[in-house]
Amino acid sequence: MEGELPPSDCHRHFFLGSHDMCPFGKFKLRLGIHRKVHDGWREKKKALEPLPPTPVSTPISTPVDPRLSLTVRQKMSIMKSWEGISRDMTPFGISMLRKLFVDHCELLNQYEKFQGLEAQDEQAERMELADHARNAIATLDNGIKSLDDLDVFFQYLHAVGETHARIPGFEKENFLKIKGPFLRAVRETLQERYTPNIEAIYRVTIDFLIETLVDGYENGLKRQQGDFNSTVD
Repeated sequence: MEGELPPSDCHRHFFLGSHDMCPFGKFKLRLGIHRKVHDGWREKKKALEPLPPTPVSTPISTPVDPRLSLTVRQKMSIMKSWEGISRDMTPFGISMLRKLFVDHCELLNQYEKFQGLEAQDEQAERMELADHARNAIATLDNGIKSLDDLDVFFQYLHAVGETHARIPGFEKENFLKIKGPFLRAVRETLQERYTPNIEAIYRVTIDFLIETLVDGYENGLKRQQGDFNSTVD
């Protein structure tokens, strides 16, 4: 149109197409293509990079250690429950021993300081019973508290079991006799907190403790037999 300025070369190429593009337009096009190719390669490279390893967490429903038949949740439950009992161990130990001697009065004859005593309530206050209760419950206490480190657990209870192999007249079945009195003493102490679930956990735990003590006892007998054979030879 007359009087109007002719469109610039760049404007003209907007309508005519890129084949007749001005140098500035060609530069912009090349730059855009370069960016697109670069971005595409960066995304492809990112996709090919290995993903970072996923942190492995221990589900609370899985066993803590293959040697322990408790899950993480169960182990936490019993250690928290036992923490309350262990604040005053002597009454618990006396209650457990009293129940043990009621169920198995023949065991009284294995302890010289208890001979002639009857397993009655008034005997629970005797100093001898209280002292033995503290010693007996200390084994269970240390065992339960070392469930966090099973290497320490086995080392300790095997050693305790082995020392019992040197007690005249002691038999490994004596370890098994503690289970019932122990569970009844726990129920008596926890009362309404002694739910079916916590009872099941305590049963698994006391079986594990007794089994480990028996293993230590049998190892002690084998060691004694080996020592005897070496002296005979």
